[in-house]
Amino acid sequence: MDYRKTAQQHYRNHVCVWCGYGNPEVLEVAYVDHNNKNNKPSNLVFLCPTHHREYDLGLISTKMVLERRKFVETNPKADWSILIGGNLTKEELKKKLTESAKKAHRTRKLKEK
Repeated sequence: MDYRKTAQQHYRNHVCVWCGYGNPEVLEVAYVDHNNKNNKPSNLVFLCPTHHREYDLGLISTKMVLERRKFVETNPKADWSILIGGNLTKEELKKKLTESAKKAHRTRKLKEK
């Protein structure tokens, strides 16, 4: 099995364990022991390109990467909807965001006049 698929299936939070970046097209899977023949899930960790390079150069320790992987896997993902909608349902949040976008559009139109 492909090592990326192994990591994706084994770990629930697909984000850089160092900074939290989570764009799947950019995110990389690093080998904890730097051995690309060892595709066991325990040897795989998600890192963004910057932190993958820093890890490979020894600027980030293996101990720290493993601690951060454990932290990322045992803590829930951030719920950004709290910042914009609190405990709204999906439909209520969609309505609020739509109203906000329409208001911003009207405001821009007024400023252009």
